[in-house]
Amino acid sequence: MADAILTVVLQQITTILSDKAVKEMGMLGDREDALKNLETYLKSIRSVLKDAEELQITDDAIKLLLEDLKIVIYEIEDVLNDWSCKVQKADSVLAKVISLFDFCKDRSIFFRIKKICEKLSPFELKNKLDLGKSKIISPLRNKESTSYCDLSKIIGRNGIKTELVLRLVDEQATQTISIVGMGGIGKTDLARLIYNDEHLKTRFDKMIWLCVSNLFDKKKVARNIILAFEEDNFSFPVYLQDSVTLDFLLGNLKQKIIDRRFFLVLDDVWADDNGDWEDLQAVLKHGKIGSKILVTTRKVSVAKILSSNSALIYHLSSLPEEDCWSVLKQFAFVGKDQLSQQNGETLECIGKRISKKSKGLPLVAKELGQHLQRSESGLWNNISYKELCNLAVWERVVHSLFLSFHDLPQSRIRDCFLYCVTFPKGLLIRIDNLIRHWIGHGYLTPSGNVEREDVVEATGREFFQHLVSCSLFQDFVEEDDAGIVACKMHDIIHDILRYLTRKDFVMKEVNGSENTKLQVPCNDARHLTIMLESHFPSSIKGGSNLRSLLIFSASETRVVPDNSLRLLFGQSLRLRVLDLGMNNSCDDLLHKISSKIGDLIHLRHLNLFGCKMIQRLPDTICQLHDLLSLDLNGCSRLEKLPDGMGNLINLRYLCTTDCFGLSYYPKGIEKLTSLRTLTDIIARADCDDPKVFCIGDLENLNNLHEILRLKLVGNVIDVQQVDKAKFQNKTHLKKIKIYLDGRIDHVAAYTTLNLPLSMRDGFFNDNEW
Repeated sequence: MADAILTVVLQQITTILSDKAVKEMGMLGDREDALKNLETYLKSIRSVLKDAEELQITDDAIKLLLEDLKIVIYEIEDVLNDWSCKVQKADSVLAKVISLFDFCKDRSIFFRIKKICEKLSPFELKNKLDLGKSKIISPLRNKESTSYCDLSKIIGRNGIKTELVLRLVDEQATQTISIVGMGGIGKTDLARLIYNDEHLKTRFDKMIWLCVSNLFDKKKVARNIILAFEEDNFSFPVYLQDSVTLDFLLGNLKQKIIDRRFFLVLDDVWADDNGDWEDLQAVLKHGKIGSKILVTTRKVSVAKILSSNSALIYHLSSLPEEDCWSVLKQFAFVGKDQLSQQNGETLECIGKRISKKSKGLPLVAKELGQHLQRSESGLWNNISYKELCNLAVWERVVHSLFLSFHDLPQSRIRDCFLYCVTFPKGLLIRIDNLIRHWIGHGYLTPSGNVEREDVVEATGREFFQHLVSCSLFQDFVEEDDAGIVACKMHDIIHDILRYLTRKDFVMKEVNGSENTKLQVPCNDARHLTIMLESHFPSSIKGGSNLRSLLIFSASETRVVPDNSLRLLFGQSLRLRVLDLGMNNSCDDLLHKISSKIGDLIHLRHLNLFGCKMIQRLPDTICQLHDLLSLDLNGCSRLEKLPDGMGNLINLRYLCTTDCFGLSYYPKGIEKLTSLRTLTDIIARADCDDPKVFCIGDLENLNNLHEILRLKLVGNVIDVQQVDKAKFQNKTHLKKIKIYLDGRIDHVAAYTTLNLPLSMRDGFFNDNEW
């Protein structure tokens, strides 16, 4: 998370140092050196951040150091962002110069930056990281797997095992089959079941098991396959020494497998670069027809490289609860009686309750079973009420699953993934909303020009797809044209993210009375998620440093008092993301948005999805000049948008789908030239109205993407307004759906609008709007 904020801070410093008004008027003076020194120092910190992130899982001291470092960087960004917002609000060159002058002459700001930097000095970050590295004997990696185990202890996989064995035996062609799934789900155990099947042993001339692991070495892979064919040769061949070339090894491997039908298991594969496998795959094709390769991996990208088509990729699902119980009890009851009682409850009943902590992962079920085996029976009940992260097995679970996080290629992707902890367990996360959260916090490094912002949007989608490829999300919801639109995160993955972000991400459940007061437990918290069970807290204290606030509710939650939000907005002035969509589980939670929302000048993403009782938005919302995204989807009673919408010059997403009562779109929307998504809009078609949005006001909205639903009202369609709209310039729009006022003739509309063929998506009556 620190790297993402560092990127934003360095961009802000560059903006100040390169500002023409600052340079021309010589405003910075000796403060320029202070900013340059700060820039240099932050860059040096960034160079060691990756090491810190990797060491934090094994070194608590490094983890605490990293948390303190993030706090300092947050504080620096807050100082610089205050200046940025003042300049953004300046409505003239003179006002901008005055803002710059006030910033540059304010010695307290630079004194504050100096004091913040002094906090960094005692850290001696580099020395501490070097000390932490000295404690690590080898790079983080999985243990080497083998084909040997007690097969009777592998539960719940006989169905897919039988399916795969039949495919391996019956198919004549040489094929590579991949088993994909998250860490701990049982891929290796399934491969062991298959490898030890008696039918396969009679089918193939040679059976080879090879653990590849995350430390990929192509020469080692080739050498170990050759050694499997040399098992009767007890003298180590000279040509297998480290000094031989890869080309020599591959040539020898080719000779070994010709005319041999082999079955090769490549377990725990991580390398997903085509170049890593291209020449090895070419050699392995020389095996006798019917040879097979079975791959286990956490990464879909690996499976796509090694398996020739999607039909050869098997996605392994979690075990049912009853199977997790079967795995656990194999270990838990060694030397114990299932029917013996503790506090009036049998060990069997307590064990079943504990097994639910496995969340479908056989690895966790096995670890829990072994933990119970080592524990006195009298402690079982206490164990059953503890969170998994508070049990002795947690360290081993984290080590296995942390490898997926460790493997992520960029700090920015890691930061985006860590942020996902703000969404509660079991929640269906909307991908468009998630990416807008990322953009709102600057994790995708947005810049001022629209072309770059389009790249940012694509980067967000790319990052999400990479996380999907690494089996870090599940339960996908897909749509034909849009691909994956929503997903969930496994509960134990969520637990690991909470462990990694426990200081600056806080999640609180509120289930008290209407007078309940919520205290944020840590003043350093930057992100707060509130899960409401009944009443919204009357006050939330300790949220002055918050950058994001997400509120989710149960169906029985009472109406949110306006005063509560007013007090909240009054103290949480650094919010970048405010998500009051509340999971759309209750229609009447939020009746009104306090006018104090206008004080949240740093706000970039405001989500009011599904707040069906809101009728008006406060005019002060138009003071949010940094706002990038406004999601009003499902606000079915909303009647109008504020007249000052044109002030939201940085707005990129305006979403009003299913706002059935919304009939007024102000003229000022024509100024929002950064708009990328405009889901719906009503436009006058018969004239150029000075107050309401007209069809000609689409003229400069040339960055719109995807689909626009456009409702035209009036007696006729004005040809001059259509010409002004310049539909031919909307090259990023895929489709425009036209809805016509009952007074407008469809045939005349079709002729007058003359939309480009690629955009046409039909004409509809206004009652279908």
